[in-house]
Amino acid sequence: PAERSKISERIERTAGAVFFSPRPHILPAHTIQPGDSLAAIAPRYKIGWQYLAALNHVSPRKIRSGQTLKVVRGPFRVIVDLSEFSLVVRTR
Repeated sequence: PAERSKISERIERTAGAVFFSPRPHILPAHTIQPGDSLAAIAPRYKIGWQYLAALNHVSPRKIRSGQTLKVVRGPFRVIVDLSEFSLVVRTR
């Protein structure tokens, strides 16, 4: 149980850094161009605009030209194993 708790904490920190932190991680940041919208940017990376907004902690109505966004390439496949208390996220 103690090991499981440590592993769970490490998984949460890693997931937070990779999938929920607005800092660029895997791909270079995307710079918003005039006329861009999250709905137009998201399909380029095969993710939903809602996830792109959540990932960057931004409102789709408040983005501006020159702003940078963290992006990740989708789609994702998530495998949850409740018996092992594990969650695996795979891309492509």
